[in-house]
Amino acid sequence: MRKHVKNMFLLAAIGIVGVTGWYLSKQDLPGTAELLGGGGLATEVDAQGHVTGITLTQYDGDRLQWALSAPGAKQRISGWTEIRAPRLVLYTEKGGAVYVYALTGRVHGASRAMEFNQDVKVTDQLQRRLTTQLLRFDAQKGELSTDKAFKLVGENIILEGVGLRLLKQAQELHVLKRVRLIFLQGTEDLV
Repeated sequence: MRKHVKNMFLLAAIGIVGVTGWYLSKQDLPGTAELLGGGGLATEVDAQGHVTGITLTQYDGDRLQWALSAPGAKQRISGWTEIRAPRLVLYTEKGGAVYVYALTGRVHGASRAMEFNQDVKVTDQLQRRLTTQLLRFDAQKGELSTDKAFKLVGENIILEGVGLRLLKQAQELHVLKRVRLIFLQGTEDLV
């Protein structure tokens, strides 16, 4: 219950900042940036209602599950907020972290579903790297997925395919089609 209340207040604050920024951008009022700046979620609002410096978090009790940050965002009527240069950090129960970076993305206010677009990169503490052009994050299931081509590079392997589902808690990877696995140097004994 506690995390739902936190989420509700955070989304309400973002919604208020977004609507206020949109409304004030339609008005020719001096000092809009000073009025909305320094509120924690928004440090600046430009003439088009773009908010800068946002962060969203999800807790399970006292444990941080994930944190999304972006230098800029723009609320859309559809319920989605467009974000530029998003960075998502997924915290594992064992103390590790998975990092998602992209050029653009969007997050849905109610469901917290996220999409990352253009040069998406996913890394972890073991230096494994996943690249694709589209990646979705289902915050409720803790699942990363794409239906686009991807490439996963690990210590001694390269895995390529089209479409994947990565279940965070189960640490399962499901590749949907056109799978190609390449073993790199030092792995001749694996054949």
